[in-house]
Amino acid sequence: MLCRAHDIAIECGARPVATRARAELLAAGAKPRPGPLGRPDQPTPNERRAAAMAAAGASINEIAQALLTTPAAVEAHLERARRTS
Repeated sequence: MLCRAHDIAIECGARPVATRARAELLAAGAKPRPGPLGRPDQPTPNERRAAAMAAAGASINEIAQALLTTPAAVEAHLERARRTS
């Protein structure tokens, strides 16, 4: 179950949750699959989606609504996507 939570957190770009799940998996002796957490030079899936939508002309509010997040989170996604691209 914890492995699935780790995978979902990575897919959603929830870095703090994924980091915690990874630590718990390692403490339990499991070997979590590598993901974006191990590759800080690459944007997360949500960062890529936000960047693609922005490139297509969507507003911050439209992106936030589509990603079910806040405009501030979208701005953070776009900033990180810009730095890692």
